[in-house]
Parts: sequence; structure tokens; C-alpha cells
Amino acid sequence: MTPASRPVALALGGGLLALALVLPLITRALLEGDDYWVQMVIWVMFFAYLSAAWNIIGGFAGQYSIGHSGLVGIGAYTSSLLLIHGGLSPWLGMLVGGVLAALVGGLIGYPCFRLRGAFFSLVTIAFAEMLRVGAELTDTLFGLHLNGVRGLLLPVAGDRPWLFQFTGKRPYYYVMLALLLAVLAAGWLVKRSRLGYYLAAIRDDEDAVAALGVNPRARSSWR
Repeated sequence: MTPASRPVALALGGGLLALALVLPLITRALLEGDDYWVQMVIWVMFFAYLSAAWNIIGGFAGQYSIGHSGLVGIGAYTSSLLLIHGGLSPWLGMLVGGVLAALVGGLIGYPCFRLRGAFFSLVTIAFAEMLRVGAELTDTLFGLHLNGVRGLLLPVAGDRPWLFQFTGKRPYYYVMLALLLAVLAAGWLVKRSRLGYYLAAIRDDEDAVAALGVNPRARSSWR
């Protein structure tokens, strides 16, 4: 980004953020039964959140993982099981699930980064598919009921913010917006850090980076 274009980008970003903050108020004033539209925007932000997280490894480093959905599933199941069986608030369960998904991703990713191109992508697809089939065919795991294809039913507690349950869609909207801004900020910081330059160099020419003394597998595993 050139110095001349930076003010324009900042103004555009600020305008979009302001619009995102007041969007639920606009839909409430203009649309009847606007919860549907708020839910649609939540889904859009959710997939944007996942895409921004994937971009760190897929965009910056050029490693086209297609198995990130498996890591999302690990986080979701962990948070849900901790709520159902341990009564742990999803606010904390999401953090535990994120840490567990990161650990699993690191364990799977380190050997997989020895593969290149389509072989790496195929392994990530196999990883996600193994998790999907395993979850569908498993009723109990370590004494915890996964219910296989029936899935998990979360206890309904009414308007209980501590249990991440609200009567309307707007609280979920602002939570999702905050998460999206957080992952965008993390990607921005990574891009401008030394790690970001390493990842970009690996994407452009992995052999040249290795010849300069940088371990591509170790750098890529820091996602």
C-alpha cells in the first residue's frame, strides 16, 4: 500500500466498520422480521472469519489446506461437550476448543508440510474426512456421548449470556463481528511481521528459502 492510498483505505475501513456496527439498527428500522437477515449476515461474517484464518496458511504461505473444516469441528465439539458434561461456559469452552484444535493442527501439520502441492492438499482432505466419518460413527468417546449422526443437543437455558444464549440475534451478531475483527487484526499483524515475510517467501520459492537457511516446515507450522 502506497502512502497516498493509505488514508483512502483507512477511511474505507472505518466506514465499513461504522456500517457494520449500526447494521442491526438499520434492519430493525427498515425490515419486518429482520432476525432472518441478521442471521444471514452472521453466517457471512462466520465464513469470512474462517477464510481470514485460513488465509494465514493458505494465502501467505501458499499451502492449500482443504481440511480446516476438521479443526473447526474439533473446536465446536470440544466447546459443546464441555458445556453438556462439565457445565463450562461456552465463552471458556471456545478458548479450550481453539487451543485443542491448534494442537491437533500442529501435530497433523508438521509431518504434512513435508509434502508439496496436490499431495499436501489430499492429505488435508483425508484428515477432515476421517474426522467427519469418525464423528458420524462414534456414539461414545472416553465416556462422553457424541451421539454419532444424531449430533449433540445443547441445553436451552433462555436468556443466559454466561451460557452464550440470547433471546435475539443481535448479541450473536456483535460477538461474530468482534471475532472477525480479531482474526483480521491477527492476519494484519502476521503479514507485517518477520513470520509474514518468511511465509510469503516460502509461497514464492520454497527451495530458494531453504537454500538461505530458513526451515520452511518449521515456519509454516507457526500458523
